[in-house]
Amino acid sequence: LRVATWRCGHADARRWALAGDAGPRWEQAMKWLQRRMAWLQARADRMTVINLVTNPRASVGTTGYASYAGAGGVAALSAAAGNPLGGNSVRLTWSTASSGVGGSRFDMTTIVPGKVYTALAMARCSKSVALGMRLGRATSGGTTVGTDKYASSVVVAANTLTALPLLVSDPMEETAGIARWNVFNTVGTWDIGDWLEICGLM
Repeated sequence: LRVATWRCGHADARRWALAGDAGPRWEQAMKWLQRRMAWLQARADRMTVINLVTNPRASVGTTGYASYAGAGGVAALSAAAGNPLGGNSVRLTWSTASSGVGGSRFDMTTIVPGKVYTALAMARCSKSVALGMRLGRATSGGTTVGTDKYASSVVVAANTLTALPLLVSDPMEETAGIARWNVFNTVGTWDIGDWLEICGLM
């Protein structure tokens, strides 16, 4: 097989080197490439991105979202008007200060085992704080499976809509039934009256 492959390649190279044959063969290859590029371009222009998150901007209240206030903290979720992306945002407001990491979570229950998913979150806060995002997986019963993926931490200016770094999952395990977006502070704590909003998920 190796010898046959080498001989075919060698013969092909010789044909390309022939003055009377190289020009037409090159033109033929270029025409094929142009046709292929035109075929791809026509389809690329019509590509659509489908958001699989069922409640990305709190259009149905806080359905699908959960919160963890952090050590010693108490916080409540609400659908807040004034989302810079339109509609509502999911706001987590602290009524008791925390001494650790806290944030919001969204569970997507329509994942397909074996598939790879891309996660993106748009967030803002009442104060400047470093935010991170984690993408995890769990069984339908809520048991964590696999290894969570983390995005790089980003310092968000007060009341400023910010896109957190994109995350790409590993292929979903056969036992996975839930994909979890977690948005949380990576440094510092939350005080009374502080809030964290998820303005959009994808």
